[in-house]
Amino acid sequence: MPHEIKDLTKLDDIIAQSTECRVKRIGDMVKIKFRTKKKLYTIKVSVSEAEAIRARISVPIVDY
Repeated sequence: MPHEIKDLTKLDDIIAQSTECRVKRIGDMVKIKFRTKKKLYTIKVSVSEAEAIRARISVPIVDY
């Protein structure tokens, strides 16, 4: 079961632990999924916030 991230301050720790990132565009929102070894984390943000988050991600990104 995925865990939704509500606090953006925890995002840096999750990005560091993630092995893959998936980005799904849903209208004017973007859903970003972070796969770690044990859990799947999701976050829903606006398009502009998603671009800022994508710049910080160092793991492989899959767009769908």
